[in-house]
Amino acid sequence: MKVFLALGGLHLLYAVFWTCSGEQPVYVRCSPSLFLARVKSTAFHNDLPVAPDEVFLGDRCPVTSVHPGFYEFRHHPKDCNIRIEVLPEKHILFVSEIIFRSKFSDLEASIPVACIVFQ
Repeated sequence: MKVFLALGGLHLLYAVFWTCSGEQPVYVRCSPSLFLARVKSTAFHNDLPVAPDEVFLGDRCPVTSVHPGFYEFRHHPKDCNIRIEVLPEKHILFVSEIIFRSKFSDLEASIPVACIVFQ
């Protein structure tokens, strides 16, 4: 349990520094019934913008809404092949990835995303 709390504390510290640096390409929030991820349109490959139809959550789940500068995914955690792990003390871990697949080449990249929710 102490190891779990220590890892959680380190993750939180990393997230705070990452957020405060202004360089956060991905924002993730979740609940038992929603996995929300936002990705900057310039998160992949030298800050060049990618099209919304080139970015997917997990198993080819499309962008659900387009905003200036970022794309948003709103899906149920049981969709998109989001991996679900039950952790101690009624916590649930959701793990997936945001995948970029170029329409014009065989270029592909991914950003891992995860979220922990109390059940």
